[in-house]
Amino acid sequence: MEFHMEIRDLEYFIEVANHKNFTKAALQVHLSQTALSKAVKKVENELGFEILDRSTRELKLTDTGEVVYHQATKALSVLKDMPHLLGDLMKNTLKYL
Repeated sequence: MEFHMEIRDLEYFIEVANHKNFTKAALQVHLSQTALSKAVKKVENELGFEILDRSTRELKLTDTGEVVYHQATKALSVLKDMPHLLGDLMKNTLKYL
C-alpha cells in the first residue's frame, strides 16, 4: 500500500485529535472548519478507513485513528528534528575543514 498524503493534512488531523473538536482545531491552525474537515477527509480517503468517530458530540479516534495518530505524531517529530540534526552535522563538518 502506497500513500501520497500531505504532511500538512496529517498535522491538521493531529490538531483535531488533540482538541477532539473541529472548531477549536480550526481556530488553532487558522483554517475554516470546512477546510479542516476536508483535509481530514482526504486522509481518510487516502487510507481507506475512517479515523474519527463523528457519531457523538465530542470527536473520538477510531481504532484505526489511534494507530494513525501515533504513527503520524512520530513521523512528524522525526521530520521536525531533521533540520536540527543536519545543522549539527554541518557544524561538525565545518569544524574539520
